[in-house]
Amino acid sequence: SIHLTDWPKFEAALINQSLETDMLKVRDLVEKIHSRRKALNLPVRQPLAAATVSTKPVAPPLLHLILEETNLKSLRFIPKAGDLTVKLDTRLTPALKAEGEAREIIRMIQAARKTAATGLSETVDVELPAWPRDYTDYIKKQALVRDLKTGPTFKLTRL
Repeated sequence: SIHLTDWPKFEAALINQSLETDMLKVRDLVEKIHSRRKALNLPVRQPLAAATVSTKPVAPPLLHLILEETNLKSLRFIPKAGDLTVKLDTRLTPALKAEGEAREIIRMIQAARKTAATGLSETVDVELPAWPRDYTDYIKKQALVRDLKTGPTFKLTRL
């Protein structure tokens, strides 16, 4: 049993102090971006084209983490002394609006799946009045939807 296993021995040689420091910076950036989104009433589900932050750039693998966590398409760095500031590009193109709508539909389907007590791998059929057609496959894959069709109201059917 895992509960009867001893903690592993600490090995200082395995600690990557540079990575630890970089991850603290990533966490701070993500926190500031989320805070700015909240102040502007922009849900994280709504993708944004870009943000500009006043700090030195981070390594590409860490940049990917920030972009994924904050739902940004790009992040610009402006090395500058002083407090970290974040400026979001809040212009929503039709493509960004469509992606945000698709994410909201997925959230709605997932909530209905939970209410219907579907299994984790159980597929469902869904009717919706409208959805961004370019995201049909994405919605179906993310929410385990077998058939997505037009209907007068939202309806989830277990198979």
